[in-house]
Amino acid sequence: MVIQRANLLLGLLAFVGIAQFCFCTISAIQHYPGGYSASEQFLSDLGCTATRTHQDNTTSAKYFNQSIILLGLLLIPFFLAMPSMLEEGQQIVRSAGVLSAGGLIGLGLTPYDQQLVGHLASLGLWLLSTLLLVVMLFYLLGSRLNGFSRIVSTIATLAVIFAACGYLFIGTPSGHVLFQKLVVIVVAGWFCLLLLVVSVTTVEAVLPHKLLIEQQARDYLEHISTHSHRRVKYRKRR
Repeated sequence: MVIQRANLLLGLLAFVGIAQFCFCTISAIQHYPGGYSASEQFLSDLGCTATRTHQDNTTSAKYFNQSIILLGLLLIPFFLAMPSMLEEGQQIVRSAGVLSAGGLIGLGLTPYDQQLVGHLASLGLWLLSTLLLVVMLFYLLGSRLNGFSRIVSTIATLAVIFAACGYLFIGTPSGHVLFQKLVVIVVAGWFCLLLLVVSVTTVEAVLPHKLLIEQQARDYLEHISTHSHRRVKYRKRR
């Protein structure tokens, strides 16, 4: 029971990480010198120390890089604890989740205008680990879902696979820019879906336990009441 609640708490903490990343990315865009073009520039441009026109980008980079590092740090505890709800494949899911979070931290630590090789390595680590994580969790949790829940889960998983493959294999710069943002959006949506599944599982595990305790309390009070009533009747007879 404690493990189930820990999964939910750590999941909410990870969701806070996603929320702060979104907020800080918006702030980084607003502070980007000369204006940021979502259709022509990568998100990683926000984390560079200077713009393509050699303008100082310290403020924008601070918002973006620190937020993505914090996101990775907040995801690690969740991916360490969450696999405990699985019946199998725990170690694979745990490893893929931690590596995915580590890739995010690496992205924040290696602005590509300063450390291109490290940045690309971190990007590959995050993308491939996330893809493995999504596929494994769909395989392991899919059997628990049915009806509308299974349809939504299937669509979310296919969306991540499509976006990741598009980003990996598309051959045009504009295509890379588009699919990079698509990957970020669908992965964020997939994580929210995962958090929902964890929340529902936690409620299903905790609620019957609470109902059982309440029933036991009612039975105990009823037993005491009946026993007391019998004692009163016995004294009256005497």
